[in-house]
Amino acid sequence: MDDLLIRGGQLIDSTGAPGREADVSINAGRIVAIEPRATSPARRVIDARGQVVAPGLIDIHTQSDFTLPINQRAESKIRQGVTLEVVTLPAAIHKTTGASAAALGLDDRGALRNGCWADVAVFDPARIADRATYDDPHRYAVGVSTVVVNGEVVVDGGDHTGALPGRVLRRGERLT
Repeated sequence: MDDLLIRGGQLIDSTGAPGREADVSINAGRIVAIEPRATSPARRVIDARGQVVAPGLIDIHTQSDFTLPINQRAESKIRQGVTLEVVTLPAAIHKTTGASAAALGLDDRGALRNGCWADVAVFDPARIADRATYDDPHRYAVGVSTVVVNGEVVVDGGDHTGALPGRVLRRGERLT
């Protein structure tokens, strides 16, 4: 019996490929199966229908988020020739998950595939929004229903469970 099954979400796996409907089975903190319709039982099932299931986000901090608050004319970006940053959802997920993990040498993170650590975000792309401000920087984003870190649910129904299974990984370090 698996520990966790995330059922019926739109899986975007960080390869840059279009999303597909799939179930993700997790056991002992790792992804053990990705199937169109899982048949194995699980101790807990999360219904992800109508939501995106993606690898947990990795922020290698490109400094883009500082451009507009500091200089609303975005002169530093414009001087680099950047006039607009638009990406598809699969490309954005790849950039903030698989590409970041690869750059850091973390080949068992940042992807939804068998054997990877189960770091998973389930969200509604139509509702997701950052609510933090300079005056209130600790406000949580909305539209994220579930977050799994190392196979443990840390956000459930949009609320933090109190679980803190994550830890800092240094370049190339493995979690055992």
